[in-house]
Amino acid sequence: MTSRCLYCGRRPVERHHITGRLHPGGRYLDPLLAVSLCKRHHVREHEVLRRRGLAFPEGADLTGHRLARLLDFIGRLGDHRRPLVLDAAALHGLCTLLLDATVGDREEVPA
Repeated sequence: MTSRCLYCGRRPVERHHITGRLHPGGRYLDPLLAVSLCKRHHVREHEVLRRRGLAFPEGADLTGHRLARLLDFIGRLGDHRRPLVLDAAALHGLCTLLLDATVGDREEVPA
């Protein structure tokens, strides 16, 4: 966990899991894709997710849901001109999953 809240720079007290959970109390979809937030900004993130219909997948395409939450979060950080540092392996895993879901079976292109 970083030493400061991504939004305000205060001491973080909570981890915000960017792609969320399947349902309340369920497992995190991408446990390593988490950032440090203070209590106030963590509560605000969840309020925004609820208003935008991104709190839980609830019948949505799981891959699309994860991507929507990631892009939504990156957009909010960009609006606040805040940097984002994520676990590279976790982000790579999610991007690979998204690519596979989007492209499906694909032929290899010779180098």
